[in-house]
Amino acid sequence: FLPLFLGTGLGSASIATSQYIGQYGVHNPNAQIIRSFFESGIVGTVVFIMAFTQPLRSLYIPRQKIKYVMLYMFFILGAYFGHRSGAPYIFLGITILIYTYKQHVQKKY
Repeated sequence: FLPLFLGTGLGSASIATSQYIGQYGVHNPNAQIIRSFFESGIVGTVVFIMAFTQPLRSLYIPRQKIKYVMLYMFFILGAYFGHRSGAPYIFLGITILIYTYKQHVQKKY
């Protein structure tokens, strides 16, 4: 049960997929969710999700908008787990930039 919680290590999903298919070579799984659960386990996947949601909670975002921002982030994370891309990193960076700038401008005036 330990690999279920902590994973089996980076790059191990490719080897396991190759053995499952029965062919030699590198066969990466298409979905990132499979790679994430297999390589980093449940704990690592939860920490990865929290790495994108906790910074949004720490920003000063109005209460009526935080629900929408978090919903968008979960949609983007769902798309990321379906097919790897840089979208969650870009969304998080732009969101932090916008709300930090808004907070800075409000303090200035």
